[in-house]
Amino acid sequence: MKCPECSRETNNPKFCSRSCAAKHNNRKFPKRKLKHLCPDCGGPRSAQRKRCRPCWVKWNSNKSLENITLEEAVLRYKDHGRASAFALVRTRARTAVKKVGRGCECEWCGYDKHTEVAHRKAISEFPTETKLDEINDLSNLLCLCPNCHWEHDKLNRRE
Repeated sequence: MKCPECSRETNNPKFCSRSCAAKHNNRKFPKRKLKHLCPDCGGPRSAQRKRCRPCWVKWNSNKSLENITLEEAVLRYKDHGRASAFALVRTRARTAVKKVGRGCECEWCGYDKHTEVAHRKAISEFPTETKLDEINDLSNLLCLCPNCHWEHDKLNRRE
């Protein structure tokens, strides 16, 4: 018997290999087409994303560079809630500290294995018109170990 894909002799009932079977069946029964369209370019996108990959990269790179207000951050993540907007603020805080090379050890206890970036004044205490660069000003940021960070957030005893 000959393989319908590559015409080689085979002892199998139809195909000589899994590869030939896959090629033949994929051509005969193609995968479903993407039904979802990108709002920016109108091209196909996956169901899990709001934009196609090229538009998402372009949109995300433009948005991440601008200095927006806390209110704009909350609006940008309105589908996900305030916590996601605050996560954006915290991510930018870590980036700001990393740029200046700070963060080797806890500013309170000196622990140097793992540190986190904390805000002296909590993000939620800022008015919504405040720019993210102002919230993440280096004077408002602390490098703390996880224990001291918890103390700072929950007990707010030290400064």
